[in-house]
Amino acid sequence: DSTKQEVTAYPQPVAGGEFQGDDGCQPLAVNFANTATDANHYYWDFGDGNTSVEANPSHLFEEAGLFAVSLVVSYDDVCFDTLQLSQPVEVYPTPVATFEWVENPAGEPVGTLQFLNLTDFAISYFWDFGDGNTSTEENPIHRYTEAGLRQIILEVIGENGCA
Repeated sequence: DSTKQEVTAYPQPVAGGEFQGDDGCQPLAVNFANTATDANHYYWDFGDGNTSVEANPSHLFEEAGLFAVSLVVSYDDVCFDTLQLSQPVEVYPTPVATFEWVENPAGEPVGTLQFLNLTDFAISYFWDFGDGNTSTEENPIHRYTEAGLRQIILEVIGENGCA
């Protein structure tokens, strides 16, 4: 007596992947390269609440932080392997220039404004007071000698050159 049965053998996939490019300022676009073997389904978890089932996805990290990226691969959703990339993606904060001002601060002559920088994550400042004068101080005081409407511009740079 004998019996015959067909058995399907599946290859064991081996997860592999990396990201291309460097860490950078938010928002940061990153391309991921799948180097898995014997896999035909992919599930990327970017560590920021977003995922992809593409083999070689691109992802835009909109928030600053360190993001551990993982890849789960399978062959026909039967055999699986998981990989956490050896290096997290680091997204540096991009400062958003924000300020307010105080008119005629104590002890200063009329026409003087004290500018209060409210920007987070900035390490370098450039103020244009709209009258031909500039400053690189964090919280400058400036006196206007002529009446008029002025557009005040604050440009900031954060750590790692983010602007």
